[in-house]
Amino acid sequence: MRKPGNIYTRITNPTTAALEGGVEALATASGMTAVTYTILALAHAGDHVVAASTIYGGTFNLLKEPLPRYGITTTFVDVDNLEEVEAAIKDNTKLVLIETLGNSLINIPDLEKLAEIAHKHQIPLVSDNTFAIPYLINVFSHGVDIAIHSATKFIGGHGTTIGGIIVDSGRFD
Repeated sequence: MRKPGNIYTRITNPTTAALEGGVEALATASGMTAVTYTILALAHAGDHVVAASTIYGGTFNLLKEPLPRYGITTTFVDVDNLEEVEAAIKDNTKLVLIETLGNSLINIPDLEKLAEIAHKHQIPLVSDNTFAIPYLINVFSHGVDIAIHSATKFIGGHGTTIGGIIVDSGRFD
């Protein structure tokens, strides 16, 4: 280690955040690991999550079953109903979690309006961008603060590899 530089791709690769145009990124063992890390970095016992009802089944089950045992509760909402989203936000809500293209309806939420609502309450908008992929939509340009990917799908080759990615826009502290 005589010369500084990129020594290990998961922690010092300067191109991982380029995927979404973010400032930092973290590669994880799987997409569900990326989802779990993101939620647990933002919410703790006694905290609350607002999540789209149209999310991947694994994410839905994580929010519905194990996380409540650790004191993290979730309200599932129709993200196409902005009034419902805003009404679900509580004083202890730590994030709004959506999918860029909802699973399994492939609904397209209004990212900019959802970001407005989240930011009004000083919480980040987190979007699982697995199905939309960064090539098709840059969620950061629409107000999303954190993007999550299951690299197992389109990025990594349709299930031939397992991985996840968390990308930070750098706009939310």
